[in-house]
Amino acid sequence: MDLDSHVKLEGDSIIVNPGENDVTLIKQISSASSVIETPALESSTRTGTKSVRVTPQGVDTWHNERVFFERASKTVNYNYIIGQITPDTWSFSGNNDQYYVPQERETYLNPNRQDAIEVVVNYDHYSDYPLGKVSLFPAIYDDGSDVIDLSNYEDSGAEIIELIPNSFPHSYGYHIEIYNGKYYINFEDMNTLQWFDQYVYNDQDNPSTTFTEVCGSSEFFQHTSPITDSFYAYTEPIIDEWVRETGGTWREPRQVWTFENQTENENFVHINWCWGGSNNQELITESYAWSGWA
Repeated sequence: MDLDSHVKLEGDSIIVNPGENDVTLIKQISSASSVIETPALESSTRTGTKSVRVTPQGVDTWHNERVFFERASKTVNYNYIIGQITPDTWSFSGNNDQYYVPQERETYLNPNRQDAIEVVVNYDHYSDYPLGKVSLFPAIYDDGSDVIDLSNYEDSGAEIIELIPNSFPHSYGYHIEIYNGKYYINFEDMNTLQWFDQYVYNDQDNPSTTFTEVCGSSEFFQHTSPITDSFYAYTEPIIDEWVRETGGTWREPRQVWTFENQTENENFVHINWCWGGSNNQELITESYAWSGWA
């Protein structure tokens, strides 16, 4: 892919155009086999038992699993990430419980994880209860704050993008850039190759200048307890395909990131990861949530 023609800067805006290989990327990666053993389920199936459950069920309780990757070289700065996220399965039955399931690619900026940009697919049986919906949106944290409301962005872009579960699995491209004190996020529908309106957040007081870590997450928030309804929510794969050095050189993720750590098993959620795609150079995570893992 010719990334220099795929991405360009016009004034303060990042312009991204579909590359000729975009439509085939997910096909190349979806069949990739894992080359790294992960502390996954005791069974090879998603309905296996889990060996450790750290957080017990409770009202307004989070259950989260994450896998972290840090820069292989702390002296190299990176300011652009390209990838794809694919909501795969959303199914629920019963209306006794309120909960939501964010499954994410998280990027951390500058040391101490005080700034973060996240790409979120949220499976929601809480805000629009008893209906269920799925949405795609960015989430930004600035200086350790709570998540920044979209109304406080310089440009709120497409806002909350409501997805159509009947279309799953359905891939969306993501482009994340930090430039001149601003954070840019773009989403592309990989079925239609149509771009959503761009999100821009202005962090002019103490903006970050590099990505320092990336993370895959599978999260579950239960408002009611215990959970008695049945649900499945799978986002697979989430793929980082390219990372750009601040100087302009594009790198494959395996040249940039190295495994840091993976959190312990939690109720309801699970995450896998591997190096996959062409020559096993792309970073792939898979986020799962199931009511049976409790």
